[in-house]
Amino acid sequence: DEKKLVDQLGAFPLPVEIMPFGHGQLIRALSDQYLHPELRRDEKEPFITDGGHYLADLHLEKIDDAFKLDTELKKFPGVLEHGLFLDIVNKVVVARKSGAEVISFR
Repeated sequence: DEKKLVDQLGAFPLPVEIMPFGHGQLIRALSDQYLHPELRRDEKEPFITDGGHYLADLHLEKIDDAFKLDTELKKFPGVLEHGLFLDIVNKVVVARKSGAEVISFR
């Protein structure tokens, strides 16, 4: 929806899908790099994705270079995917109160 349209990436936590095995060490490593991870929980237990993995939300406030962050995240053993979706789409459908809007870019 339109609340997700921002001028600067990082306004919302960045979801990162991680392997359950060794997730504590990975969370510490992400924290050591000042990425401010927080394991997403479903009540008290870690949230489990459809693929059986965990999610860590990175509270970054500002992402200056999404491609650099993509490269850095992929270096961490246990990081499977993230929510940056780089070079995947060239259109976004935004739900507005007045109806759907298609935004094209590139």
